[in-house]
This record gives sequence, C-alpha cells and structure tokens, in this order.
Amino acid sequence: MKTRIKLSLVLILMSLILVYLGINLAVSEENFATKSKGPSEYEKIWSESWDDGMWKAKKEKKPVIVDFYTTWCGPCKAMDKNVFSDQEIQKRLAKDWVCIKVDCDDRLAYGTYDGKTMNYSELSNYFRVHSIPTFLFIEKEGKIVQKFSGYHEKEEFGHIIDYMKDELYKKGVKFKDYKESKKTSGI
Repeated sequence: MKTRIKLSLVLILMSLILVYLGINLAVSEENFATKSKGPSEYEKIWSESWDDGMWKAKKEKKPVIVDFYTTWCGPCKAMDKNVFSDQEIQKRLAKDWVCIKVDCDDRLAYGTYDGKTMNYSELSNYFRVHSIPTFLFIEKEGKIVQKFSGYHEKEEFGHIIDYMKDELYKKGVKFKDYKESKKTSGI
C-alpha cells in the first residue's frame, strides 16, 4: 500500500513538472517569436546612442528630443507606456524629430556634446537634469532650447512637441500661454 502511494505521488510530481516545463517552453517560444519580428515602431524612433542620434539629426536637419530617464523611474515607464507607445505621437515624433533616450544612471555609454565626451551620467549632469523624466529640446543647429520635466499626459506632450516644432519660443510665445490657447480653442 505504501509503495502504491509513493508511486502515485511520484507520478503526480512528475506530471506537475512536465506541465510547468511545457508552459515555460510555450512562453519562451512566444517571446522568441515576438522578438524575432524586428524592432517595434517605438524602437525605430528612439535611439539609445547619443552620438548616432546627434549625427542623424545633423544629416536629416531635424531638431532633437532627448529623454533623460532611469530604469527605476515610475513616471519614465509611464511615459513609455502611455505616451510614447501611442501611434499618433509616434508618427509625429518620427516625422519631425530625432529622438534619443539617455539613461541617467549609465556610466558605460558615452556621448559627445560641445567637444566634450561624457558618460550618460555625466551628460545628465552637464545638462543639469535634476528630475526625471526630463525632455531636452535641441534645435536643428545644435543649440539647446528648452527642458520640460516630469510626466506629461499624451495631449500635453503633443502640445509640447508642436510648440517646440513650430519654434514659438522664438516668437516670444510662452508655453503656458500656448497651452491655454489650445484649451480654449478646443484643439
């Protein structure tokens, strides 16, 4: 009788192990299939290389948005999930901007600005990034224009990129006033 119980327990245990292994194999195959489809639209838009992004901006004569973030930052993750994953925002970014992501904690990746080569942590300090996420806007000519910090809902971030793209700061229009005009006009 004891042998029969032991045998039953062994069979149950082996069945559970096989089910567990089968589930993990299915998940691994699904992840592999997803990863092998190539880069997502998001990955095509955002460069994680400062120098590649700056070179592309110069070549294409486009302004730059730099997203200073960290891997542990909740609002940064929310921007990725709720704003940057939006197809309309992606289209606008791809059309009008070169986008670069800089991990403020990364001491192994380097970028060059104004003749100085710095790791990403130093680059963050150079641009006085004191809170994350921070979005740095750079004109086509390479001049730093403005920074916006913190989480922004999709609509507000759309206003920010329109304001910067249209270079309204050069016309003396303050972003606060621009944003208010969008609210009152219903746009």
